[in-house]
Amino acid sequence: MSSKSNVPASTASTAEVAAWVPQDITKLDGTRLRALKTSQISVLNLDQVGAFGALGLSYFSASQLGAIRSEVFSALSPETFGSLTLSQVRGLKVSQVGALQGGQWNGFSAKGFTALSTIQIASIRPESMGGIGADRLGMLSSAQVASLNGAGFNYLAGSQVAGISSGGFQGLRNDQLSALPCRGLASLSSAQLNALRSDQIASLTGVRVMELSSDQIAGLRVDQIRGLSSDAVRGLSGNQLRAWSSSQILALSSAAISGLGMGLWSGSSSEPLSALTPQLLSSFSTLQIAALSSFAISGMELSQLSAFGTSQVRALASGAVSGLRLDQFGALGNSWVPALSTAGIAGLGYRGDSPWNYWVWDPASYTNVRDTQQMGFLSTLLLSSLSTEQVGALGWYAVGGLSTNQLRAFSTAQIRALSGSAMSGIVDSQIGGLTSSQFGALTGLQIGALSTSGIGGLGSVQLMGFSA
Repeated sequence: MSSKSNVPASTASTAEVAAWVPQDITKLDGTRLRALKTSQISVLNLDQVGAFGALGLSYFSASQLGAIRSEVFSALSPETFGSLTLSQVRGLKVSQVGALQGGQWNGFSAKGFTALSTIQIASIRPESMGGIGADRLGMLSSAQVASLNGAGFNYLAGSQVAGISSGGFQGLRNDQLSALPCRGLASLSSAQLNALRSDQIASLTGVRVMELSSDQIAGLRVDQIRGLSSDAVRGLSGNQLRAWSSSQILALSSAAISGLGMGLWSGSSSEPLSALTPQLLSSFSTLQIAALSSFAISGMELSQLSAFGTSQVRALASGAVSGLRLDQFGALGNSWVPALSTAGIAGLGYRGDSPWNYWVWDPASYTNVRDTQQMGFLSTLLLSSLSTEQVGALGWYAVGGLSTNQLRAFSTAQIRALSGSAMSGIVDSQIGGLTSSQFGALTGLQIGALSTSGIGGLGSVQLMGFSA
C-alpha cells in the first residue's frame, strides 16, 4: 500500500492487508481508518495494530475494535486503552477482555473501566485480577464486583481488597469472600465489614474469623453476629470475644453457641470461654444454654457454671452434662441434678474425657466409660427426691456407677421407673444390695434386662421379694 495511492484502503484484499507494513499504516488518516472492514482488521498482526497507535484506534467503531484478534489485543501497551471511548469499551468482545493482562487494565481511563458490563467483567481471567490497581477495583459497583471470577480473589493483595468500596463489598458473593487470600480479611476497613450482609457473614469459616482483629470484631453489627456459624465461633479467641459487648455476645444464635469451647483443629479450646463472665452467662437464653456442648461445659470455671439459674440448668442437653469434670460435678452435682430435665439426666455417668463417644458404648464391652466417681457425689437424699421421670432417664452408665447404698435410696416407684437399658448396667454387687421390696417392685421386663453378672448377684433376700 502506498500512502500516495488513490485506491481506498478499504478495497484491499485481506491478503494485501496482511502484507501492509507498519510504516504505511501510520500514514492512514481518520477517514481511511473508519472505512476499514472488520474482515481486514481481523488479519492484522501485533506490529500492524500497534502502528495505529492510541489515536488511530480511537477512530475505530466498536465493531472494528472488536475485530482485532484476542492474541493481538492482549499484547497492546496499557496506554493504548486509555483513549478508548465508552462505546468502544462496551463493544469489546469477552474473548478480548479475557485475553488482557492485569497491568493493561490500569491503562483504561476511570470512565472506560467502569463502563465494562458485568458480562465483560466476568470474563477477566483470575490471574489477571492480581494486576488490577486498587483504585480501579474501588470504582466498581456492587453488581460489577459480584460478576468478578471468584477464583480471582485469591490473587488479590491486601491493598487491593482494601481498595474495594463498601458499596462494592455489598455485592460480594460468598465464594468470592471465601476465596480471599490468607489474611485478606485483616485488611478490611470497618466500613467494608459493616457493608457485609448477614448471609455473607454466615459464610465465614473459623479460619477466616481468626484473621479479624479485636477492633474489627467489635465493629460487627448485632444482625451480622446472628449470622455467624458454629464453625466461625470456633475460630474466635478470648480477646475477640472480650471485644464484644454483652448485647453482641447474646446475639449469637444457638447454632453458633454450639461452637463455643471447640477448637478448629482439636477437640476443645477453653481459652475463649474465659471471656464469658458469670453475669453474662446468667443472661444466656435457655435456647443458647441448650446448645452448649460438653467441650464448653468442661472448659468453664466453677464461678461461671455457678451463675446458671434453675431454668438454665434444666435446659442443658445430655451432651453438656456429660462434659462436667469431677471437680465441677462435686461442687454442683447435688444442686444441679434435681433441676436437670430428663434429657440432662441422660448425660449423667459418662466419662467426662470422652463425652462425644457415649452413644456407641456397649455396656457389656465398654464398662470403662462409666464415671462411678461422678455418680458417687450424689447424696442418697438427692437420689430419693428424683422424680420417676428423671429416674427413668438414667442410662446404664449412670445406674452402673451407683453404690449399693445409693441404689437402696430409691423408692419402689423409682426402682420400677428404671429402664431396661439402665437395668442392664447393674452388676452383681449392686443387685445383691437391693432390698426385697425393691426387687419385688421390678417388672418382668426389667428382670429380663439384667446382665448375666446382675443375675449372678441375686441372693435369698432378693428372691424372697420376687416370690412375694
